[in-house]
Amino acid sequence: MLPVPPPAGRAADLPSVPGHRRLAERVRRLAELFAPMRVELFEPTSPDDCDRAYCDIGISRLFFLPDGRVHRCYRLLSDEALAGPDLESTSLAEAWHDRRFSELISPPRSAYSDSECGRCRRFGDCHRNGRCIYRSLLDHGAYAARDRDCGGPFPAEVGPVRQPGSS
Repeated sequence: MLPVPPPAGRAADLPSVPGHRRLAERVRRLAELFAPMRVELFEPTSPDDCDRAYCDIGISRLFFLPDGRVHRCYRLLSDEALAGPDLESTSLAEAWHDRRFSELISPPRSAYSDSECGRCRRFGDCHRNGRCIYRSLLDHGAYAARDRDCGGPFPAEVGPVRQPGSS
């Protein structure tokens, strides 16, 4: 089982994070440059929110570290394997469409082969809605595992059985 790091603090704790002032200034400039877009400092939720909310990082927004790298989870900052492209050398559009980072957001079904999710017919729905890998890690010791009580797994749908010689 993977060791579960403590979650990152609330936004009020961010001034103590190295690089926060630089990040706050970048966010302010991006908000001015891209006024039609919503650009803001990320407000983390509590671990209990994973039970009733879906993670939209990579679905409808990106999360950036103070050094400019995108990251999969604000609660798992110490896991460098979850870090993606760096905005110092990549455009926002390139970061959003980065193949390796996309696979961190929505891993293939094969990554879930040891989980009941790998056999569930609603697998794609969970990916489109966003998975909380922190909740998966807390509850199952792995990122590629169930992240909420969904009532599943839901067996694959099987079509009608045809008898030989019938059309």
